[in-house]
Parts: sequence; C-alpha cells; structure tokens
Amino acid sequence: PVHRLSEFGLLSRDTLLAHCIHLSERDYKLLDEVKPHIISNPESNANNNVGVMNMQKIKKYILGTDGMTGNILGTMRSHFLQRNGNIPDALKVLFKYPAEMMNGYFPNSGTLKVDGIADLAISNYRPVTPISKDNLFYHLMFGVQGKEMHMTISEGKIIFSDNKIHSVDEDHMNKEIAAAVKKLHETYYA
Repeated sequence: PVHRLSEFGLLSRDTLLAHCIHLSERDYKLLDEVKPHIISNPESNANNNVGVMNMQKIKKYILGTDGMTGNILGTMRSHFLQRNGNIPDALKVLFKYPAEMMNGYFPNSGTLKVDGIADLAISNYRPVTPISKDNLFYHLMFGVQGKEMHMTISEGKIIFSDNKIHSVDEDHMNKEIAAAVKKLHETYYA
C-alpha cells in the first residue's frame, strides 16, 4: 500500500500512515526514504486479528487508538503486553515522538516550557514507591493507567476537573452523538 500512495504523490514527510502491517520490502524502503508519521494501533489490530507492526523495520512510530478507546496509556500497555515487554524506546514512543509530530503541525506544542501551550493531564495516581527515570514507564503502565484523571489543561485552561468537561456542554454533545449514531445505523443497516 505504501508504494501505491507514493505512485499517486500521496506520500510525504507530512503523511500520516496508520497500522503499517503487511508491507512489502519496497514499502519499507519507501518508509525509510520518506520518513512519514507512522501510527501503530495495536489494540485495533489485535481486535481484528490482522497482525502486528514490524518493529524491527519500523523503529520510529507513535501509538493511536483507532477510535477503540481514548486511553493511550491503555493502548501502550496492550502494546507492551503483546510484545512480551519488549518495546525499545517506550518512553520515546509515548512522549518524544508524539511531541515532535505535534510540534510540526502545532508549533510551540508538545513540550513543557515557558510560553508553551501547556497541555497537561493530571492523574489521581498516588505511588507507594518512588518514581525515577528508570521506572517511570512501569508506573505509567501499571499505576497511572486505569486511574481516573484529576484534571486536564489545554493551552493553560482547565478543560476537565471534578469528572466534568468544562469546555463543552457534555449532555448536549452526547445527545447529538447519539442521534448521529442512530442515523448512521439506520442508513447502514437499512
């Protein structure tokens, strides 16, 4: 599929490629040359039983949820367990690579710095063992993952706290979503 995108002029450094499984050697060569953004969706791939991305051939990637959940830490945990705990550069996959990609599309984002956008998620996790750089990944996977969020902040504004989204009318939005889903189902299953 990658070489077909290239043949139609649709493959560039800014291209987002999801899944990237069942690729040919020619496809992998193009990925190495062009270096598009690759988004692995391990839970979706497992759910659909379609295989896993080749991490020996694709070393730089970020994780996506493919709409199955909004829990990227849960996705990383699944990815970690599917790979028997063998994820080289796991913290880069979680933090560095997504920050680089985001900053390419949204300058001044993806990092914590003075005058940065300041997008943060604060968990209710209270560790009983000290956190260090060496064990941060494990605290995230087996401590933070699955805990409720305390607060999320976007562009310096609190958008979620006290189990409530403050930036939208959640009840109204959920009614609109339910109506759209009903219409989609009626159209699809008619």
